[in-house]
Amino acid sequence: HATIMQHNYEKNIQQKVNYLSFGSYAKIFASVALCALFFLLMYGYGITAIKRQCMTALEKIRFKSNEFIHSQKSGRLNYDVLATKLNKSGASYYFKNKLTPLTFIAAKALFAMFGIITGFILSNSMQLTFLIKMITGILFGVLLFLVPDLYLKTKNSHDNQAMQEDIIEMNNIIILQAEAGTYITQILIDAYLSVKNNRLKSALLELTGNIKNSGNIKESLEIFQQSFDNEDLANMAVALSQGAETGDSVHMLEDIKKHATIMQHNYEKNIQQKV
Repeated sequence: HATIMQHNYEKNIQQKVNYLSFGSYAKIFASVALCALFFLLMYGYGITAIKRQCMTALEKIRFKSNEFIHSQKSGRLNYDVLATKLNKSGASYYFKNKLTPLTFIAAKALFAMFGIITGFILSNSMQLTFLIKMITGILFGVLLFLVPDLYLKTKNSHDNQAMQEDIIEMNNIIILQAEAGTYITQILIDAYLSVKNNRLKSALLELTGNIKNSGNIKESLEIFQQSFDNEDLANMAVALSQGAETGDSVHMLEDIKKHATIMQHNYEKNIQQKV
């Protein structure tokens, strides 16, 4: 009987130990869970507060920067000058009007910072004086600062070459349709259907819509002209605008025919050079 009692006693002790151990684990788990919950709540609140502060700071910087470039009367930092440049180079078309003068300047500044850091790191691997390293970094920064401008200029040059054949076809359509007495909106619709370049098609569609909505052909053609840095399209738009303003379609056709002949000659010359 004493042996049985001893066995039961030890069994009860073991059960108490197990119970206490389970309770300790439960307490530890509960404490960890509460700490984790507290941390997540504080972290979420902190991140939200930081985001709010960052957004406020960025909004202030954006407002001040916009105020600065709008206050510039002339030069490369003037808002209107930059907006015209982005529009003419095709940046507004390719970036869906999301690339504003402010974001363009910010992009150039980031490129410059990256160039300075890259130049300094590359020169740091060589045994040069600190002054030479700084000069190298600044040179890299200036070069990368110009990269966005060079990209837009190159992209626009490629677009102008790609549009040559379409512009020649447009001139031919304008000459034929104008001689037949067709109204300008129908001429532009036919030109839109004939061209292949997407950027030119988009601008022609916008031009037709502007003429129909406003009824002001001259103003609509000026907006169209500002969408390209292309001498051929500019001459065509000027001729159409003058013809619409004065009603002198004969003089307009003479100008377009003369320019179409020059364009055809230049186009054939470019093809020959490529060959």
